Amino acid sequence: MKICTFCGYQAENSAKVCTSCGSKQFNYICPNCSKEFEGKFCPACGTNFNAVAKTCPKCGRKYFSKACPDCGYSEFMETHQVPVTSAARTGTAAGPANSRALMAFVLSMLGIIMMLPPVSVIGLVFAIRERKNEELDPRSKRYCDLAMLMGILGIVLVVVCAVIYVSYYAVRMIQ
Repeated sequence: MKICTFCGYQAENSAKVCTSCGSKQFNYICPNCSKEFEGKFCPACGTNFNAVAKTCPKCGRKYFSKACPDCGYSEFMETHQVPVTSAARTGTAAGPANSRALMAFVLSMLGIIMMLPPVSVIGLVFAIRERKNEELDPRSKRYCDLAMLMGILGIVLVVVCAVIYVSYYAVRMIQ
């Protein structure tokens, strides 16, 4: 619903002109919380001005969110139910690893191969941040652990090479 900003007349969303006073300026009335607002989304609850309420098939309540606030029903739950296997329950499933864990692993490897400490540091930081994720699967945890190890090794390798390089040229300068 729309409400005229001058006379307060309520009109349909498709109205261009207020039939009461002729004004073309309207605010919307939120279909969810009944607050008056400008723009396309209610600042109080985030509902679109022309949203249509869904009816919960379990409890019959009308709602605008992704899930019914009374019983928790969601269309997503209904259409995306995945059977839980014993491997998934125990965490031994051989699913794909987390993409951030793989990225940390690859960056750490590149840091060692190319002898670029900034790349090793970036891989190390990504691995540490991703390892803090509590929902990480075992395979991704291993990738993060390897990425942290290789990131540290990459940094140490560059430092050792730099020390050898500097000491070699220091000895040659003395001679």
